[in-house]
Amino acid sequence: MTAVLDAGELGRTTVPDSVVRRLATQALREIGVEADRQVDAQIRGQRVLLSARLAIAYPRSVAATTSQVREYLTERVGALTGLSVQRVDVLVTRLVAATEQTGRVR
Repeated sequence: MTAVLDAGELGRTTVPDSVVRRLATQALREIGVEADRQVDAQIRGQRVLLSARLAIAYPRSVAATTSQVREYLTERVGALTGLSVQRVDVLVTRLVAATEQTGRVR
């Protein structure tokens, strides 16, 4: 679905799901978290539902990291799109060594 923001007489701004997905993926990178597979975004009117599959670097706290992800995605995606992030579902798919997540230096 696509969100249409009405700016009065100035026109409309349309934000497709794919753009919100990319913004959310970039926001994860900003806080040092990589999406393991995919971030999904569903727009319903002026609200956004996000879900993210994450690989978390060991020994980071899973609880603290998922809380940080929810808070940051809500704030950042909302600020960038003007939409209200209603919910952020997080699925931790695996724990990885910090070098595995960021790539190995050879």
